[in-house]
Amino acid sequence: MTEMLNRTMMALMASETLWAMQPQAFSVFAKAFALDGNAPEARSVFADDDEGSAPYELVDGVAVIPVEGVILRQGCPFFGIAGQHEIRAALDAALADPACRGILFSIHSPGGQARGVKELADSIYAARSKKPCAAFVDGLCASAAYWLASATGRIYAGASSDVGSIGVILRHMDKSGLNGQIGLNFTYITAGAYKAVGNPDAALSDSDRAVLQARVDSIYEMFCGDVASRMGLALENRGAWADGRDFLAAEAEALGLVSSLVAGKTEAITQLLKETHMDRTELAQKHPDLLASIERDAAQAAVQDQAGKIAAAEQAGVANTLAIMETAISKEAAEKVRALVATGMTPDQLAAAATIFGAASDRREEPSGEAAKREEMLQAIRQATPGAVRDGAALKPEDEALAAIQRIGKM
Repeated sequence: MTEMLNRTMMALMASETLWAMQPQAFSVFAKAFALDGNAPEARSVFADDDEGSAPYELVDGVAVIPVEGVILRQGCPFFGIAGQHEIRAALDAALADPACRGILFSIHSPGGQARGVKELADSIYAARSKKPCAAFVDGLCASAAYWLASATGRIYAGASSDVGSIGVILRHMDKSGLNGQIGLNFTYITAGAYKAVGNPDAALSDSDRAVLQARVDSIYEMFCGDVASRMGLALENRGAWADGRDFLAAEAEALGLVSSLVAGKTEAITQLLKETHMDRTELAQKHPDLLASIERDAAQAAVQDQAGKIAAAEQAGVANTLAIMETAISKEAAEKVRALVATGMTPDQLAAAATIFGAASDRREEPSGEAAKREEMLQAIRQATPGAVRDGAALKPEDEALAAIQRIGKM
């Protein structure tokens, strides 16, 4: 049974052409698994996995899902193969586990098979709406592995870690020269202009190359688009962060590929705990420093929220009074007041600007009672103009509006 599995897996890998993987790692991997097509020389490397092992480790309510080694459809941890199916199964189990309040992918991988990675990354992205997710780079997070990590939107990395290698590889092997040396000549009889595109028994034609390049470009576009949207990067600047290079963690952080640097997995878990729902007693017992940080953040947020409410109340009071003035006096007068209020003038400053409303009277005699009406209007404007908050309390729009109505009614 194991031998059959070995042959099946190696045949599947030999048929794969698209890889999101570090070039140097890909070269080593291709030789180890005979991806040059020399199947008789390939060594058997797959063995039966241990049954019944847990898909993740639960640490303080955080499910730590390992992503170790080259990423293929099916995994074999003993030989450094991380399986897409196994990662997905662990993710589903963590989402269904009531004891799990957050998910951390612990990654050490050069990348791997490109097909299927986007779909798995989309599943991780969707999981964020159910439970907080993050990724921890435990030394290496490249190519397909970074595609998965970026889906969490939050990546922690150790200072010496390598991150990036965003790109796609497709390798074509031309065996026609070797075939000629050993007396072999292959003829492909096809229906469809590109049915045998990229076959290894002939040199790659320009038209075949264009077809294969378009395929690589399509996967690359998906890769870059997902990373940009999920890590908050500018897609138009991808030449800086998606040119296939690896970056040390600090440089990756500067580029936006890493959220923050951490000392290790424990600190990454602590960071993620800020997004979970521990009660105060549990936080105080297990993470007192984290609790203090959360409470400081909450106090600052409360102050900012109160300031916002006060500002909103002041704006509402001004808007109500100006609306009444526009109806009771004139639209032109209200617009003048609105322009003055927009400058941030205080009531005293506004009183000094009263000549705006009285300039015409300097050139002609005022009708009887006009000066008194203008003074009443200015008093209303002073009240409508925002000033310092009295007695530490927010202004009440309804009180401002009522006072204005009473004053305007006397005009």
